[in-house]
Amino acid sequence: MSFDINWKLLDEGHARSLKDWLNEKFASIECPSFIRNIKITELDFGDVPPDVVVNDLVDPLPDFYMLDDQTSDNQSTAPYEGSDEVMSPHGQFYNEDPAAHNLLLHRNWIDMEPLRSAGGSDNASAVEPPQDASVNRDYHCQVELLVEYKGNFRLTITVEFLVNQPTPAFLVLPVTLTLTGFSFQASAIVAYLGNRINFCLVPADGSEHLIKDISIESEIGDTGKQVLKNVSKIEKFIVEELRKLVDDYCVYPNF
Repeated sequence: MSFDINWKLLDEGHARSLKDWLNEKFASIECPSFIRNIKITELDFGDVPPDVVVNDLVDPLPDFYMLDDQTSDNQSTAPYEGSDEVMSPHGQFYNEDPAAHNLLLHRNWIDMEPLRSAGGSDNASAVEPPQDASVNRDYHCQVELLVEYKGNFRLTITVEFLVNQPTPAFLVLPVTLTLTGFSFQASAIVAYLGNRINFCLVPADGSEHLIKDISIESEIGDTGKQVLKNVSKIEKFIVEELRKLVDDYCVYPNF
């Protein structure tokens, strides 16, 4: 069963929130010596929504409950209900920034292989963790969706390109990158767990990254001056970091 998405609801406010969140993450990235000041200046969701098909309705994956089981074993350090704290890979809690909550309602890091393939077939091999008797799971459910996106989402990124000879930052050139042509195929898993919703994506065909194809137009230099195109090193770094960021926050086993 397929359904339509009102993509127009993603307005300028949502674009601004996502842009600010991405800028915060890029600001924390360690850049190579020839790049500094990465900043997303424009973000446009476009007007082409993804194609979404409902594939299955099943019980939630066992590892979605791992946070509950770990929390029950650490009641003295667990956050109060309704707080913005989530568990880190080391079992510690920390405050998550509000912008990230606009993207994911909840997420957790579990070092496990995906229990379902992109097509939704069950190949679970993990042992289900012991259930917390205080949690009523009778009404919990999980929807598995097939998602294909080939829209006109666009990012404009500025960065400073440094020429470090004969001295550091001897020459600083402004670079503008325009990223378009984003596309991916994945299974989307949406699990309702009563007090929260878990969401993650599983790339189709076991792909290493969720985002595959990205088209880039790059320019170095001020408008009206000599322009150098196709700066491969800068483009490669930006695309790799963007893919890594999407995978770290949206792709199973991160949810």
